[in-house]
Amino acid sequence: MKVTLPALHCKGIQLLAAAYAFSILFILPLYADDGLILLVRSKGNMFLFSTCVSALAAFFLVVYHRFFQRQRFPSFFRFSARAYFHVGFIFLCYTISTLLSRNPTLSFFGLDSRLNGWLMFAGCCLCYCLVFSFVSARHISGLLGAMLCSISLASFIAWLNLFCIDPLGYYSYVDPSARHQFISTVGNINFFGALLCLGAPYALYQALFAARHTRLYFACAVFLSGSFLVSNSDGPWLSLLFASFIILCDKKITSKHAKRFFSILFFCFCIWLLTGLLMYVLPIYAPMRTVSAILCRPAAALAGMLLCACFVFLFDKTHLSARLFFRGCFGLTVFLFGAFFILCNAFHWSLGPLDSLFQFGPQWGSNRGYVWGRLMYRYFTEFSPLEQLFGIGPDMVNDLINPVYTQYIVTLNGTTFDSAHNEFLQTLLCTGAAGFFFWLSFLLFHIRRSRHTAPYLTASLIAYCIQSFFSIHFPGIFPLFFVLCGFAAIGKKQF
Repeated sequence: MKVTLPALHCKGIQLLAAAYAFSILFILPLYADDGLILLVRSKGNMFLFSTCVSALAAFFLVVYHRFFQRQRFPSFFRFSARAYFHVGFIFLCYTISTLLSRNPTLSFFGLDSRLNGWLMFAGCCLCYCLVFSFVSARHISGLLGAMLCSISLASFIAWLNLFCIDPLGYYSYVDPSARHQFISTVGNINFFGALLCLGAPYALYQALFAARHTRLYFACAVFLSGSFLVSNSDGPWLSLLFASFIILCDKKITSKHAKRFFSILFFCFCIWLLTGLLMYVLPIYAPMRTVSAILCRPAAALAGMLLCACFVFLFDKTHLSARLFFRGCFGLTVFLFGAFFILCNAFHWSLGPLDSLFQFGPQWGSNRGYVWGRLMYRYFTEFSPLEQLFGIGPDMVNDLINPVYTQYIVTLNGTTFDSAHNEFLQTLLCTGAAGFFFWLSFLLFHIRRSRHTAPYLTASLIAYCIQSFFSIHFPGIFPLFFVLCGFAAIGKKQF
């Protein structure tokens, strides 16, 4: 008896890949199993499980589609030699560094508090391949909308946590002395800042340029940009600043878009003003610090609102070129940052309260300066040539810091570090010069690829890179970055 196998259209594989991307963009940032105790492990297990199941399902569908239905690969498989070249070589460097690691088992799984071993990175590479190879371009806008919903929910929880409201019961698991480091559903405030860096640029871009749902995107852009106050750290603010400039220097920017941008900024200052006033009557989980401490002051927020209103009036009543204006602001900002940095470090000028931001030293960046200096010294003086080329193995930086510098870092910081708190330095130490080079190559490829096709992806990727200069990758955030890289790699013809 002849058996007729059911037909399987290539859309089935695309829908599977879209469902997988949805689980990463929407579910992963919100997922937690047992509060903050097992937050890292629960997110890591959820990501690896969904990735393995999706990869196996995609494999069987591809085999069925190709060999039983006799369909050609191009009907369901997207291929780019350059995209696979970049992800392949960085994965190869991770593999070599794991094999040559001082502790291969630890490098394979990673520290319990980070899970940044070979296994997690392999899952991220597989995630990238699934998204790039099978997700249809017409699903991207819907998936990015789901990401905005997830980040908005996480931000809403962060605002509740700010005022000591804990609807999920997370903080019953955390020692009161350490609660100032944890917020929302992603744990550490740096991870929450990284999550905002991935979502806020897309919301801002859509609020300025979207033809539909403009008010919804406007509200989302205001809420997510205002939520940077809760991240309570300098890195996310710097990321938001440069991501905004990337969007605002776009060729399509007009006076109408400039007015809309300053309207968004005006409402952000309204949120920060209201927050500052509420802080006088309600307890908060931790004192505001750095830029957040300044913006929530009523005087600073009112001044910002007045300045935004003046810019809206300026663009409404004049023919000032918005593109030229924002490019000039961007150039002036870069010049001032460079000038202040040179003055503070080369000529030892004092800028008063700004010294902590621009004067690099052991105490810079919550004592990151000391840790970075020690790690760079050990890389150049104590690593063998083979270790300098391929590193000491994923997640092995903890062995370089502890117990050698533990007591001094505890004295400076109140607690020790278990990583470099700098993703680029961490990559250099763990995978060596080869891994560092191919990681930079991977980043630059996707930033350039999306520059003229999806500027919002360019802004998100660069914002994450700036934030990662002060933080380290995390299983609840890092896969989202690879999904966005997969979208960016799809390229011009697919948008």
